Amino acid sequence: MKILVTGAAGFIGSWVFNLLSKKGHKVYGVDNLKRGKLSNLNNKKNFFKLDLTNEKDVKSFIKKKGPFTTIIHLATLINEGIEHEKLSQDININLIASIRLIEHGYQAGLKNFIYGSSIAVYGKIKKKIITETDQTNPITSYGISKLMAENYIKYLVKHKFNKMNYVILRYSNIYGPNQTDLGEVGVVRNFAKNLKRNNYIIKHGNGKQIRDYLYVRDAAEATIKSINIGKKNAVLNLTYGSSKSVNYIIKIFKSLLKKKIKIKKRSFHSGEYYYFKASNKLIKNKLNWSPKVSLKDGIQITLKQFFKI
Repeated sequence: MKILVTGAAGFIGSWVFNLLSKKGHKVYGVDNLKRGKLSNLNNKKNFFKLDLTNEKDVKSFIKKKGPFTTIIHLATLINEGIEHEKLSQDININLIASIRLIEHGYQAGLKNFIYGSSIAVYGKIKKKIITETDQTNPITSYGISKLMAENYIKYLVKHKFNKMNYVILRYSNIYGPNQTDLGEVGVVRNFAKNLKRNNYIIKHGNGKQIRDYLYVRDAAEATIKSINIGKKNAVLNLTYGSSKSVNYIIKIFKSLLKKKIKIKKRSFHSGEYYYFKASNKLIKNKLNWSPKVSLKDGIQITLKQFFKI
């Protein structure tokens, strides 16, 4: 069985690629290397630079290196905020490139398509905890493009590609070593970077905004487990299942670094929401998976890239 990981040099993608290689799977990786880094990869043997928006190159790559039984599609464009959105890029990268990848993959024998979606598809929630069957109402271009891709995947499998199965993973706020700097999504990374460079933390808003934080290895392990879900299509929240505030993150930083932390306040990001919590009961049941790394332990591991603790 050949497995292809897109976005393989990126944050989550490199963890998935490296773990699959370590577990002995025949895995290939592609990335355009605009944000991904070759240094994230433990084994570059089956890695190839590829821009998924170039349909001709994608078709050629799958023909030469495939067929792939499973594609784990993690290549994506994440904007740093509404003010930096580029709608055409969201559509081209997050939607059109995904559809073309499925089409060419299926024509070459693709059986399983695992799609890295996002909790951004929910938007601002009105419930205490949200499940996979609840309403989706994204409030950003990124979230809209992710939801559109989800809908097309369901449509294609139901009406055109009935020999293929899909698993849609709605990732929460994933954090850990080698993360890039991406606004509130990368709050742990951003806090550590600012402390190292400037000796202070930049906090947006009052710090009471609630998020679900999941350590990257736990996310990667769940992603790999989804390969063996069987002939059952699924949409799954990939979350820790317990949300914490930004102020709580700062409290952990203080306890781990054992020092007072200077804080500079900025206005709350436009397009962000104050509260988010999503159930992970379904993915725990479907994949026989549970997160292993606590928030404090995960932050401690992440901080070791920046400080001696």
